[in-house]
Amino acid sequence: DQRLEYFRRIGISACWLVDFNSSLSHLAPREFIDRILVGRLGIRGICVGEGFRFGAGRSGTVDLLRRRGREEGFPVMEVPSVTVGGREVRSSLIRDEIEAGRISEATRLLGRPYCLTGRVVRGRGRGRKLGYPTANFFPDQLLPASGVYAARISAGFPPRGGLLYVGRSPTFPSPSPNPVVAEAHIFDWTAGLGGRRIKVYLIKRLRGDITFKNEQELVLRMKDDERRARSRLKLSE
Repeated sequence: DQRLEYFRRIGISACWLVDFNSSLSHLAPREFIDRILVGRLGIRGICVGEGFRFGAGRSGTVDLLRRRGREEGFPVMEVPSVTVGGREVRSSLIRDEIEAGRISEATRLLGRPYCLTGRVVRGRGRGRKLGYPTANFFPDQLLPASGVYAARISAGFPPRGGLLYVGRSPTFPSPSPNPVVAEAHIFDWTAGLGGRRIKVYLIKRLRGDITFKNEQELVLRMKDDERRARSRLKLSE
């Protein structure tokens, strides 16, 4: 999970992943504090976001945490909300930007490029025949809007420039609807990536998905995509 990787980078040594099941969701706020935070974790302090709510029906407040903290001897720190461009940064806002393909804005809100990860699987080899071999994968994360993106791509090596396509390949229809796929093309790279874990950092959306009349028209547009992506990636270095 990417979040665990980021936690590790900033020096967090342990992380407890909680299974948010029905039993946990029905705990009253005070019961959650006493049974989980104090009883099971033995917390010495807690840090929460501004306006944090918890417990059944989201009825627990930061004020309740502070009162119990004074009684049990643990401090409570409430971190103020972060705003970017006058907008409060929330996960729902970031998801909206990603799903709309507004990757540059999502990057501003995240403070880093949005990254898709997955294991490379065998494709149909169509990209290689067109002169643009791709690594096909099914991302573990939320997919951005269909289209072509300038990207930096890594699979056990330092990130390299390339393109990411997300969509149903409408130029090559099949009797049943094509699944949504992610295909990464790395510039100036010929080695296979089958079976590797791939990371694709999205830099900018270049265009939406298009149905082309033929393969020749598609290749011409891909060459233009490559030119624009190389230029954009050079600017972001």
